[in-house]
Amino acid sequence: MLLRTRILLNNAVVVGLMLVAGGAGVVVHSTMADSQAFLAGPAQQVARLAGQATEGVGAQMLAVERALAAGGGSAAREDIAAADRVVDESLDALTGHTLVDAAVLRDLRAAVDGYRARLEQLLEAHTSMLEAKRLLDEHTVGFNELSTVIEAAGDGAVEVLEQDPDRQHSWGGGLSQVWEAADGGMENRIALLAQYLALGRLEAGIDPQASHEAIVAALAEQRETAARMLATPTFEVAAPAAFGDVKLSDLYRREFATHEQLMLAYTGVIERLPPRRRAYGEAAVALRSAVDRLEQASTAKVAAAVADSVAAADGLRTTMLASMLFAVAAAIGLGMWFRQNLGGRLSALGARMQAIAEGDGDLTKRLGMGGVDELAVAAAHCDRFLERMDRTIGELLVVAGAIDRNTASLRENANELSDGASQQAAALQEISATMEELAASATENADHVRSASDNSRTATESARTGTERTRQLTTAVEQIQAGSVEV
Repeated sequence: MLLRTRILLNNAVVVGLMLVAGGAGVVVHSTMADSQAFLAGPAQQVARLAGQATEGVGAQMLAVERALAAGGGSAAREDIAAADRVVDESLDALTGHTLVDAAVLRDLRAAVDGYRARLEQLLEAHTSMLEAKRLLDEHTVGFNELSTVIEAAGDGAVEVLEQDPDRQHSWGGGLSQVWEAADGGMENRIALLAQYLALGRLEAGIDPQASHEAIVAALAEQRETAARMLATPTFEVAAPAAFGDVKLSDLYRREFATHEQLMLAYTGVIERLPPRRRAYGEAAVALRSAVDRLEQASTAKVAAAVADSVAAADGLRTTMLASMLFAVAAAIGLGMWFRQNLGGRLSALGARMQAIAEGDGDLTKRLGMGGVDELAVAAAHCDRFLERMDRTIGELLVVAGAIDRNTASLRENANELSDGASQQAAALQEISATMEELAASATENADHVRSASDNSRTATESARTGTERTRQLTTAVEQIQAGSVEV
C-alpha cells in the first residue's frame, strides 16, 4: 500500500471518529434544547397552574378571614367567589395533564369539595350570627329605653313618699312594694349589664362555657327581679304613648320575653360558630396539604423528566467524549504504527546512507526492502546505485594498481637523489660549525681589542691566532667547493 494511501486512510478514520463525536454533540444539543422546551412548555404550564391553584386557595382563605372579621361584607363574598373560579379553572386545566398524577388531582378535588362544604357551613353560621346579633341589637335599643322608663317609674314611687315625709309608713302597709318597685328597676338594669358583659366575653371566645352560664344566670335574675317588681301596683299604669296602648307591666313582660329569646338565640349561634370554624380550619389545612401534594407530585414528575433528559444528555456527552478520546487514541495508535513501520524502514535507509557517506559502508551489501510503496522504490534505486558504485570502484582499483607500480619506480629514483642530498647536507653542517667557531673568535677578538691598552701582548697573540684560523677557514671553504663540484 502506498504511503499516501495509508495517510489518507488514517485521516479518514480520524475524521470519521470526529464526525461521530460531532454527531453526538449535535444530539446532546438537541436533547438539551428539548429539555429547555419542556421546562418552558408543559413543565412551566403545570407549575403555573399549580401555583395559580395555590394562590387561589390562599386568596380565598384570606377573603374568608376578611369576611368573618368585617361582618361578611359583599366585597369579601365576591372575593371568595372569584377565588373559587380561579381554583376551578386551574384544576380543570390540570385535568388530564401528563405531568399531573390523576390520583393526587382526585384527592385535591375531594379536598376542595370538603373545604367548600365546611366553608358554606361556616359562612351560614356566621350569617345567622350576624342576623341574630342585628335583631338583638335592634331590640336592645328599645328594651333599654323601656328599662329606663321602668327605672324611672320605680324612682317615682320613692319620690311620692318623699313628698309626704310626715306620713307614717310600715313595711306591710305599702313600703315594701315601693321598695320592690324602686329596687327592681335598678337590679333589672344591673342584670342587663351583666348579660352584655358576659356576652362580650363569649364573643371574644373567653371561657365560652362560663360566659354562657353567666348570661343564663343574669337572665334568670332579671326574670325574678321583674316578677317581684311587676307584682307591685307601681307599674300597673299605661305605658308611654311611644310604646302603644298597653300597660307598662304587660309591655315589660312582653319585651323581656323577646329580649330573653333573642339573647339565647344569639348566644346559641355564637356557641355553634367555633366548632364550624374548627371544621373549616381542618378542611383548609387538608386543602393546603392536597395542594402541596399536587405541587410536590408535579415537581417530582418534572424533576424525573428533566433527570431522564439530563441522563440521556450525559450518556450522549459520554459517547461524544469517548468518540473524541477514541479518535485521539486511534490517531496516536496509527501514528505510532506509522512510526514503527515507516520509521524503521527510514532509519535503516538513513543508517545505510550515513555509513556510505562516512566512508565505512560495505558496498557489497544491499538494502533489500520489499513492498511497493515509495520507500521500497527508493531502496531499489539505492541498491542499483550501490551496484554501479561497486563496479566503478573495482575499475578504480585496477587503475590504482598501475599507479602503485609507477610510484615504486619513482620512489627508487627519489631515494638515490635523497642520498646525494644527505652528503651535501653533511658538508653544509661542517661549514656551519666552522662559521660558528669564527663567530666565537671574532667575539673574543673584540673583547681583546677593548682590553688592548691593558695587555698588548695578549692582543698580538690573539691577532696571530686569528690569522691562523682565517687560513684554516679558507682551506675548509676550498674543500667544500671541491666536494660540491664532485656532487
